[in-house]
Amino acid sequence: MPNPPPGPKLADVWPASSQKEKQEVLDAEGRSGLATIMSPKLLAEFRDCVIGQHVNSGAVPSSNLLVTLTRLLLQAVWASTPDAMSEAYAAFRAKCATNHLDPKELRLTFSKKRTRK
Repeated sequence: MPNPPPGPKLADVWPASSQKEKQEVLDAEGRSGLATIMSPKLLAEFRDCVIGQHVNSGAVPSSNLLVTLTRLLLQAVWASTPDAMSEAYAAFRAKCATNHLDPKELRLTFSKKRTRK
């Protein structure tokens, strides 16, 4: 049995799709699905954007430094190996030192207010 002819390419169909159709496709992929198909560069841009939004929501002045430090701290917390964790913490400490910051002065903020039970 011969292979069916190839279908249309997404790059050809996407520009002709409506905003609603595009949203439906992206929603169907979901956050995890999108994260697996994004390039590492785009995923890093999204991560930094989200970190910036979290920093801003905490009434802390936004800066590239705060975003970078938060990203490094998250890399350390979610590291899959001890070496990766050590590298991320070392990068965090080095970034603090370069910017004359004492890591002991670190203050955390959370993006959502906690509700009492």
